Amino acid sequence: MKIKLKVKHLVLGLLVPAVVVGSAAYAAPSLISAVSNVQADARGDLLNKLNRAKGDEQLKLIRENVLGYAQGYSPYLFDAYFDSGYVFNHISQRRLAEDPARLLTRADRIPLLRAYVERAESDIWLVQAADQLAYVYDADGRTEDGDRAIELALARANQSPAVRGQLLLLQAGRLLKQGQFAAADSLLEADEDSSIVADPQLRIRFDLLRARAQYADGHPQEALDTAHRGLKAYNEATGTEGGETQGTWARGSGDNGIDKRLARLERAIRHSIQLGDTASSTLTGVLKRSDGTPIAGAGVFLLHESEMYIGFGVRDERPFDQRFMDEPPYRVLTDDQGRFEIKGVMPGIYQINLGVSLAQADGWTYPINFYEWFEIKGGQTVQKNLTMRPLIGQEAPIDGKTIDTDTVELRWKEVPGASYYRVMSSFSNKKGTGTTGGYMSERFQRYTKPQASVPVDRFYRMPSIYWSFDRRSGTNVSWDQFDPKDLLGFSDPDALVSWTVNAYDAQDRLIASSYGYRLNEINASSLPTFYLKRKNLSDADRLLLERKWTQAIETYRSEYEADGTDTHAVRMLADLLYIRSYADNQPRLEREAVSLLEEANERQPNMEDTYKLMSYFYERADWARYEHYYTLYVKLLGRQPDYFELGNHAMSLLKRGRAEEAQAEFSASLATDPSHHYAGPLLALKLQGGLPLDEARKLAESYPEFDYAESGYDWQLMLIDLETERANDPAGFDAKLREGLKAYAAGEHEALAKRIKKQNELPALNTFLKRVLQVQ
Repeated sequence: MKIKLKVKHLVLGLLVPAVVVGSAAYAAPSLISAVSNVQADARGDLLNKLNRAKGDEQLKLIRENVLGYAQGYSPYLFDAYFDSGYVFNHISQRRLAEDPARLLTRADRIPLLRAYVERAESDIWLVQAADQLAYVYDADGRTEDGDRAIELALARANQSPAVRGQLLLLQAGRLLKQGQFAAADSLLEADEDSSIVADPQLRIRFDLLRARAQYADGHPQEALDTAHRGLKAYNEATGTEGGETQGTWARGSGDNGIDKRLARLERAIRHSIQLGDTASSTLTGVLKRSDGTPIAGAGVFLLHESEMYIGFGVRDERPFDQRFMDEPPYRVLTDDQGRFEIKGVMPGIYQINLGVSLAQADGWTYPINFYEWFEIKGGQTVQKNLTMRPLIGQEAPIDGKTIDTDTVELRWKEVPGASYYRVMSSFSNKKGTGTTGGYMSERFQRYTKPQASVPVDRFYRMPSIYWSFDRRSGTNVSWDQFDPKDLLGFSDPDALVSWTVNAYDAQDRLIASSYGYRLNEINASSLPTFYLKRKNLSDADRLLLERKWTQAIETYRSEYEADGTDTHAVRMLADLLYIRSYADNQPRLEREAVSLLEEANERQPNMEDTYKLMSYFYERADWARYEHYYTLYVKLLGRQPDYFELGNHAMSLLKRGRAEEAQAEFSASLATDPSHHYAGPLLALKLQGGLPLDEARKLAESYPEFDYAESGYDWQLMLIDLETERANDPAGFDAKLREGLKAYAAGEHEALAKRIKKQNELPALNTFLKRVLQVQ
């Protein structure tokens, strides 16, 4: 029942020194032209040095200056990635300082890389040179020259099985991209039993690519067999257990090693066979800016949900180069017109991520919601055009303005087509060379105009901690894990506050954002930052900053007793008492903290404290007090609850045994929820009400779940398994199903969980009930 907000801060490491403000990066405008001139001079010097050198000395310089900063360099590295609404910066300060290859243009690199491929020794550097040369040719639209670059390297690698194996993988991958699936399969099959694949790590990469080729070529069962044999051979050779391969709904362990990736591919192939949708498809599209300008040379990554998540509830948030260095999923470069085409795509649930240069990212963003997945059915050609949009211009407050009034007046540029806007603010506090920070999300508020008048008290009321510790699970809490400045949050007058704004259309789709890179003089002319100075630090605040926890608690108490309207004192007192109740194992202090916050909220009701109390009582199943604060929350909200709020309330009704009311609210939530988070509980209640399994499966098709590592097809697949299991003993199965669903609908969830552990005769039913119980 806690809001889970994803906040990504861009990493310092742009082409010029940058300021990280909230969740966007800004370059110092005065430095940009100087840096450009320095880079131009450095490029000329580097080219002169490379071209003057001869023989082995030139090859050595190419290795050091052209092939990349590190031996693990991938040609598919970009300056910035757009991933589910967040901008990820790949570049590190060290790589920028030490990687001269970034100075060179594609035209500079081609003759140097070709010289290396033609003359260098047969080792891993030859593989990298061939890979990069093919990549540069592809970026120039010279695909055939890219193919010949790999062939040239292969002709020189006959005496090195490991090098030849890596080059064959590159060649097979190119055939796959070009739609020559049978040729890719034949190429990999020809070397299947040779010494090239004696190394288990290399062999499993052959199996991964070959399974993809076989599937794309229309042979799903052969692909499944290849994946299964590959996992078995790898496990036997390495003495390890690979990804889980048994059962419809098996999950990996959270590791993203090559064996886990093959296990997930095997599972995806098996699922497509079960669902009867096995033909491969093609995705095409054009990447442009909203002004119509095509974006050339950008990376388009089509990511299957199994590549986005590496375990139940575990999203893979490593940089792209770390995720997909070997046999990556579907990825291509856009041509000069921004066009792209990806062939041999398996049916499934996907997201598109982008990789671009800093110049392409400057002042622009690719807005995508966290749950913006789309489905590709088998045997289709899907057209999906992508649009980068300008960052929303933020007009006020800017440049560290001091706010000492009762409201913060936010203004930004209007976005055509926007139905409403949402604002997020974050604070940062300098600590040595880094920062600590927090955020305020205006998820409660929707603004229909490009402006917002936000009471300063709303910033001050934002919780510094959520009351989510659990004494029953043995939560370990100590004072050392809390930073006083973070606890003060926006109440610290020295905290720098930054703000961002998102624009949404009438269908709740993210269409524009202020979140992104601002590098040139126009885009970086002003920074959306301010300081909240309406209140000064109190005596208790100063004691808190000195980590004098006990004295701070007593002083906050005295300040509140002296002025019952001092909302800051009572909130800080309640939070510190709550922390102390766990740090010092004094449960009575938690009760006191809750009473204080309830008392203050009764005197001055507000959404922030009401939501905090509502969440607290939900977690503790205190349904009477939860319902009280939910009712107050909806009243203060001033609008109908959204799908998130409705779904949580429906779950509370279910836990109270009010199944009929819960079912109605789950249905209302799913009608607008793009993630379909509560599909499982609705299916369970429908089945409990007598819906046949085949009808439930059809209903599940309407609600593919795009949420926290769930496969969109999980509910369909589990219902297929239930139908299969029922066929063995319909009467016995129906009795057990009714028994389990009756307990679920009655809110007897703990008892049901214990019962499931004791019965093993119906594994598919157990899996379904366990999964339903996991939805919260």
